[in-house]
Amino acid sequence: MKAFRKMHPGTILLSSYLVTIGVGTFLLLLPASTVSGTISFIDAIFTATSAVCVTGLIVVDGCDDDFSDHLSDDRKASVI
Repeated sequence: MKAFRKMHPGTILLSSYLVTIGVGTFLLLLPASTVSGTISFIDAIFTATSAVCVTGLIVVDGCDDDFSDHLSDDRKASVI
């Protein structure tokens, strides 16, 4: 615990980003994370980095559900 207190705040911030990106990459590489069951490492790390940095860019669609199917017909017209 003392070693953590001696760390520079920038090091703590950077390491927390790297750990979060690493965990996200690992979770995206699991077969249940995509519809096809496979994703390349570079796509997984790009998506995880994008999620952590709040840009939200994705390369592979991880969801096969079209969310507009859950809207009523009058709401679909306003979305489209």
